[in-house]
Amino acid sequence: MNTRIVYAVLIAILFAGCGNRRTKVPHSDKRFVAIDSFEIQTGFMPSSVYSGFVQVGDSGYLYLANLLVHDSIHFYTYPELKKRKVIPLTTIMDRGYELYNIQVASLDSIMLMGRYHNILFTIDDKGNIINERDLNPLADADSFHIDLDLLRGNNQNLFTFNGKQYLLLNAANSSVKPYPQSSVADAYRLYGSRYTDPSLALYSLNDNTLRLDSLALFRPLNPEGKFMTTNALYGYVRFQNNVLLLTPTSDTLYVINPERLSLERKIQITYSEMDKIGAKPTPISEENIANASKLFTESMLKGGYLSYLFTDWEHTHVFVAIIPSRSQEEIDNKTDKGITFIVLDRNLEPVDEEYFFSPTTRVGFNIAVSNGFLFSLDTPNNPNFDETKARFALYRYE
Repeated sequence: MNTRIVYAVLIAILFAGCGNRRTKVPHSDKRFVAIDSFEIQTGFMPSSVYSGFVQVGDSGYLYLANLLVHDSIHFYTYPELKKRKVIPLTTIMDRGYELYNIQVASLDSIMLMGRYHNILFTIDDKGNIINERDLNPLADADSFHIDLDLLRGNNQNLFTFNGKQYLLLNAANSSVKPYPQSSVADAYRLYGSRYTDPSLALYSLNDNTLRLDSLALFRPLNPEGKFMTTNALYGYVRFQNNVLLLTPTSDTLYVINPERLSLERKIQITYSEMDKIGAKPTPISEENIANASKLFTESMLKGGYLSYLFTDWEHTHVFVAIIPSRSQEEIDNKTDKGITFIVLDRNLEPVDEEYFFSPTTRVGFNIAVSNGFLFSLDTPNNPNFDETKARFALYRYE
């Protein structure tokens, strides 16, 4: 009897220990520390889609743009914040193209794409078109349409393999090869919208060739076979020599090898305040498809999902943003519960949960710079087209 009691106690201790390990919150002595804040008189409110930071030799440049309301890219020396260059984009925009993506290789070599065409433009420092490439004939698909952001991060999405340069494009918001057949009707039937799962396209700047990968691992969004009824917001970032992707419907961070366009790792993200991370998908039906936008908005308002991710400039940490869950009362009262960042180290192991809440500054998008992170301030949910200043706060994780 005594032996059984001893065994029972040991088993209880064992299970208790396992439970503690499972719920242990990673903790680091580092924190997001506010260093400085500043304004730049730009004449427009910058957008995250068109803005970033680039290192050219020993010099750093902050570039800001909002091509919805403005027709040029503004470059500022960083951290001095002196205006260095304004590059007009009227040469392209006057032809009727709505530009949506910016890939800055240097101050005199910038690549741009748009929402409703597949032409990759390269311009010089005066805005002259020095190269124009139609990607459609290169794509092995019935329809190829780049519609979302280019990947962002250090050196953005320019990769070098075997001495040749490649540009990694996001073709997720497209009608590229819906599985099992390439038709919009099948995309609606299988995914609940005309959009397929996230796809990557690798374009060779040397050979002018294009490879696509549909990343079939994203097709089933949960074990129940339910899917979002509209295209979710996907997070992409370059980290070291890989690409990291996430989706609000999953609790998984996907590590993609950009050269092979293959899945290298799947990392489950956990958060101590939540049992399950991920926006709730809805079954595909005619009614849900018709109300896709409303359902998507309601799901996003409830929170409880992975929102976006970014890295520091040195690629020592990855920050995955989790939007906390909100009750219906909190939604009705427009309660802002801030953001929690799950911090991963260079080996993509969790090392910290960093709560970040600044209601007075209304922090919007962020840009990794050489001495920290620039968080945009006073950024409304909808673009303020009357705004004439860019406002940023400099933070460091230290």
